Parts: sequence; structure tokens; C-alpha cells
Amino acid sequence: MKTTRICSLNNYSSIEELLVKGLSFSRSSVKKSNLSKKALNKTVKAKDEIELPIDLLNRNMISPYYKGESVEVLFEDERLIALNKNYNQHGHPLHYSEEETVLNFLRNTRADLNLGKVNSNQERGLLYRLDEVTSGLLIYIKDDKNHEYLRDHFSESVKKKDYLAVVEGHVLKGSSLAHYFLSKGAKGAKRVCNEIEGEEFGELSYEPLQYDKENNYSLVKVSLKSGLRHQIRAQMAYIGHPLVGDVLYGAKESKRVFLHAYEYQFSIDSIGYKLRSENAPLFFDFLNFDSGL
Repeated sequence: MKTTRICSLNNYSSIEELLVKGLSFSRSSVKKSNLSKKALNKTVKAKDEIELPIDLLNRNMISPYYKGESVEVLFEDERLIALNKNYNQHGHPLHYSEEETVLNFLRNTRADLNLGKVNSNQERGLLYRLDEVTSGLLIYIKDDKNHEYLRDHFSESVKKKDYLAVVEGHVLKGSSLAHYFLSKGAKGAKRVCNEIEGEEFGELSYEPLQYDKENNYSLVKVSLKSGLRHQIRAQMAYIGHPLVGDVLYGAKESKRVFLHAYEYQFSIDSIGYKLRSENAPLFFDFLNFDSGL
């Protein structure tokens, strides 16, 4: 846990009182700070130096430091930035001490952007989420009003959401899938889908592009109609075609989970966008077929 020192200007009966009354922290955020009761009850005198968690002091902020692999900017205009998210990378940080997410990259390279709060339910500026294991197109909306409108009207505004996936087995023909999903569960946990009941409903369609006979892998294009956590991974595994490398959903281990956000089409203020991760062929260059794209 990273910490830093602050100097108190006044006397306080406890560190908790300093945080709540002196620094305007909510009691709930103090409870989540992992400070022990003993530490919180320690008295504070004026000019005392106190060591506190940096995640607490910089709550809701995004660190300007970035330690991850460089993130490719695919396109930018006055409305948005289209990025190529790396495999095994999160879009937004949960705490200030995280320094490897896409938003850390933007904070580090673009001081002019207003990235807002870490704990926002809308991951300030990002149009949608991608799983950590999913690479590819991720879109940052610069203007608050455009971002809010697109998030609130996502299904109507976004006309196309296409992904590329390499799955186990020979996919002979395309089809549509519709499943119910049970509650989300813990972060990163396997999601269970079925055809009868659940709290969320997910739909997608897929079509085979190429087949690698030697490895018994199929390259498929997946078009999302909804957008649930782990949706593609869970639904393809349900029909017996887990994504290559997706051990969580029953696939054999590989160098990565082969899922890539390829293309999104949507409109902002009547301006149409067709954005694509053009480096997609590199995503499956280890296979024994051409992409056909």
C-alpha cells in the first residue's frame, strides 16, 4: 500500500476526526481505507506529520503516471479519441495507485482531457467496457454531454459492434444466440448463461470466416446486439466453442484469450463514425489461414 505524509494544521482528537472534519472525507471512504482502528484513534496535534494511504488522499483521481505498454491512437477529432487497447489491460483504474490502465495512459499523455472520477459508474469518457483480456477498439468521448447521451442511448446510437474471435472447433455456419445470464458475481468470475431464466439477457450473432484444420480453430466475426460482461466468452463456450486460451470457460491454455474489438459504428450530432482496429490481422497471425477481411 503506497503512502504519503501530510502535516496537520490543527489539533484533532483522532486521525479519523482529521479525515472527516479537517479533510472532508466521508466516513464510508475512511472505513474503506484499510487503516486500523488503532491508527484511526491516534490523536493528532498541530504540526504533526501523519502517514496516510495515497489511494485515500487522492480518492476519485487518476494517476498521471503510466507504466504500461504504449496505447495506439487509431483516430482523433474534436469529439473523440479511438484507441487500440492492449491485451491484458484494464480500461479504467479502481484506485489512484494503479498506473497501467487506458485512462492512466490518457492522463499521462493528454493533460488537456478532463478525466473525472475513478469511481464513476460510467468510467468517465469511455463509451463502453472491454474485458481485461479483450484487445482492440476502445473509444473515449471528449465532451460530457455527448458521452452522457451516448451512454444513455447506447442501443439506439451504436449501430454496429463487431468483434473477432478465434474459437476451438470447426464452426460450420453462422447463427444467432440469445441467453439469460445469472447475477454478475465477483469481479472476474465466470458468468453462467442459460436459455430459461436470469437477471440479464444477451444476444449476438456470429459467422465463420476461416478454419485452421491443423489446430482445429475457427476464426469468427461476432456482432453484439447487447453488451454484457463476458457475454461473447460465455455464449460461445455454451455452444461448445470456447475462445482459444479462455481457460475460465473451458478452453485449453494459450498465449492469450483471442478476442478483439474490431469495429464500431455510431453517430454523434448526426455525424456518422465507422471506427476499426486496423491491426486486427496481427491478432491471429499465428494461425494457418488468411484473415479474409
